[in-house]
Amino acid sequence: DRALEDREVTALTKLSRTPRWRLRRKGDFPAPRQLAPATYRYLESDVVAWLRSRPLVVPDYPIRTRPAGENR
Repeated sequence: DRALEDREVTALTKLSRTPRWRLRRKGDFPAPRQLAPATYRYLESDVVAWLRSRPLVVPDYPIRTRPAGENR
């Protein structure tokens, strides 16, 4: 299991540190693990499990697509 830095967790979840902290405080996001006195990392499996637990959001409006071969 990989230990992810904050920037990697941000890239995966699209959540910066403050929203993750708020979710963690409510018990809605996994806590990082302490690896050394000043080093905290998230386990990749914890973050991926959290992502998979989130509901899939499907837009309630039609998605417009261009016909094949049409360029802008």
